[in-house]
Amino acid sequence: MGVHHYQLALLPSAFADDASDDLWEREDLWSEQPPSALLRELRRLLPKETSWGPVEEFESASDWASDLRIWHDGQRDGPVESIVFRFSPVADSREVLERFLIRAARHGLLVYARASRCILQPRIEIIERDLKQSTAYRFISDPLAALLEAAANVKMPEQKISKLD
Repeated sequence: MGVHHYQLALLPSAFADDASDDLWEREDLWSEQPPSALLRELRRLLPKETSWGPVEEFESASDWASDLRIWHDGQRDGPVESIVFRFSPVADSREVLERFLIRAARHGLLVYARASRCILQPRIEIIERDLKQSTAYRFISDPLAALLEAAANVKMPEQKISKLD
């Protein structure tokens, strides 16, 4: 994920009271599959299809684009595992974000904001408040500071060093 992306995952409303930190990694999010009408609407949200492997991916036409990914289990026609929208406020207008949220609300879904780790109602005024606290928003006015902040939050994997005998 780029430092310029504000990442939202769609959640079924059943997760409204789930406060677990590992929500982003849950494999049972879509045990009940999303409506086919929602998937059709999402596939038309952004104009450029760049799908690969088990992932349907759609991007905006801008440089530093927003994108939408529909992750499937195993292959592209398999069950949906997750739906992730990465909004790029540096490249795309508020309207792109709002169109995504309208679709989520229409289907009774929630959004999970990765940066703040909050489950939110898909209403533009709520999401904009959360967005303004994110690195993606700070990237607009001070890209270098946003990059340094993001780099400071990277967790390096621990490496085991074996002793030489």
